[in-house]
Amino acid sequence: LSDAGVREGIGHTTRAMAHAGLSIADIDRIIPHQTSLLTIRSVIRRLNQAFGTRAFGDANVINNLAERGNTSTTTHIVALHDASRDGRISSGQRLMFGIAGSGINVGNAFYALDDLPGRIVTGAVSPRPAPPRPRLRRQIPVRIAGLGIAWPDGSAPTTLGLIGRATAQCLDEASIPASTVDTLIHAGLYRSGMIAEPAIAAITAGELGFDGTTSAGGSVLGFDLTNGGLGLLDACRIACALIEAGRSMAALVVASEVEERAPDDPEAPVAAMGSALLLRADPQQVHGFLGFHGHRCDDLVDAFAAWATHDPGAYYIRSTERSVLAEAVLEHLPAVVAELCQALEVDPAAIRAVIPPSVARDLAERLRHRWPALARCIVELPWPAGDLFTSSIPAGLAVLRADCRTAAGDLVLLTSIASGGQVGAALYRL
Repeated sequence: LSDAGVREGIGHTTRAMAHAGLSIADIDRIIPHQTSLLTIRSVIRRLNQAFGTRAFGDANVINNLAERGNTSTTTHIVALHDASRDGRISSGQRLMFGIAGSGINVGNAFYALDDLPGRIVTGAVSPRPAPPRPRLRRQIPVRIAGLGIAWPDGSAPTTLGLIGRATAQCLDEASIPASTVDTLIHAGLYRSGMIAEPAIAAITAGELGFDGTTSAGGSVLGFDLTNGGLGLLDACRIACALIEAGRSMAALVVASEVEERAPDDPEAPVAAMGSALLLRADPQQVHGFLGFHGHRCDDLVDAFAAWATHDPGAYYIRSTERSVLAEAVLEHLPAVVAELCQALEVDPAAIRAVIPPSVARDLAERLRHRWPALARCIVELPWPAGDLFTSSIPAGLAVLRADCRTAAGDLVLLTSIASGGQVGAALYRL
C-alpha cells in the first residue's frame, strides 16, 4: 500500500503542480502524510527523480515520526505545529501538503503561510478580526427521495450487510439505479470487526455498484463522516450543500452501527441497524430541508466517553452512560429550535412532528414535560435493544409514515446530539 500510494501520489503531484502553474522553486517545505520513515524517504527519492533534481531532502521535507509516530487524520496539522515550533517552518513560506489515504486516495494542497508559525512560537494572538458567524438562511429545498431501514435478520449483523439492505430498499423506493448516485456519505461510527480503515463509504461504493456512469463527472465522491449521533444530520447538511451548489445530483447518506460489547458490560449497546436516505433537489422548490442549526455545549465536553478494551483474542467497546446526554437535549434543544425557527421565519406552532435523539428510553416523555409547546408533536422512537444512535432520524421518519400522523407539506423537526455536547436540529417540509 505504501509503495502504491507513493507511486500514485508522485504522479498526482506533478499533474497538480502543472495545473496550478507551480514549479519546484515555488515550494519551500513539503509536509507528507506521516506514515513511516520508509515511506517519507521513498517520497523524497521519487520526487527528486520525477523533477530531475536534488531539491528535496531531510531539510525541507517535514518528518516528525520520531516524536509523534503516525498521527493519522491529524498528521498534517500536528507536523505543521511541530515544525513551526522548532524552526523548520517559518512565517511567509510556501507549503505543499501531500495527502494519502487507504483506498488508495491521494491529493495535494498548496498553501502560502502568513505569520502563523511566528504566532505559534510566541503565543501571540492574530490581530485580524474573527470572521462573522454565518447567518442562518433558507436554502434551496433538498428532499428525501428514498428511505431504507435494515434491522438484524437473525444472522450476525455486519456493517456492509446492514448498509446493503438499507440501500437496496432506499433505491427501490426512489426508483433509481445505483449508477445514478454520485455522492455517498457513511455516517456510522461502530463497525463490525471494529474496522477503522479503509473507509466504509469506499468499500460500499465498490460492493454496491456505485460506478458513477451516469453522473456528470463520471465518478462518485465517497467518504466517511463521523460525529457520533449527530453524524447523519451533519452528512445531510453537507449533501444538501453539494446539491445546492450543483456538485451533486443524487446523494446517498447511509449509517450503520454494530457495536461490539463485552458479555459482562452492564451498559446496553447501540442498537444494531442500518439506514439509508437518498437526497435530491426538489423540482418544485418546496419540499425538503429548509435549514440546519446547532449549539456546542462546552460544559458537557466530558459528559460521555467511549473506549476500546482488549481481552485475550477480542476487542470490545466500553462506555459511560449515554443517557447523560439526555440532559443536554432537555436543556439546550429548545433554544436551538427557537433560533432556527426565527432565522427561517417559521412559527414553531407550525411544526407537526419532532423526531428526538435516541439516547434514553424515556427521553420523549421527559421532553414532553420540559417542552410543553411541542409536547403533542414528539415522536416515540422504538427502543429495540438500545440507542438508535446515527439512524434515529431515519427510524423516526419511518414511524411517521407508519402511523400516518403527518401529510405532504407538514413541517418536521429533526434533532440529534453528539458526545461533547453538540445539539443539532433541522427543519424539513414533507
